[in-house]
Amino acid sequence: MYDKKHHYWSLFLLTRFHAKQKADPNHRFTLAEEFAVVFADAAGEIVVGGVFLRLFIANPGWILRKPKEFLTELLEKWCAMTSTMSPNVRN
Repeated sequence: MYDKKHHYWSLFLLTRFHAKQKADPNHRFTLAEEFAVVFADAAGEIVVGGVFLRLFIANPGWILRKPKEFLTELLEKWCAMTSTMSPNVRN
């Protein structure tokens, strides 16, 4: 579906970038630090370090690009998830 508002915003960004690059040929396009792409199909998926856990578990031979960072984020995610869960303890 054609979105006219999105089209004009894209033209605005392209024109602005072109003007900056014309003034300085070394100027590079960068996205904001907080920029993130949201995929509707990925809603509800657990993502750790940019890796979808469901897909990682389904493909055990898959090699991680950054295994140390993945493990660090996995442990942080696990700690965060387990700390919010109430223990099932009987008194």
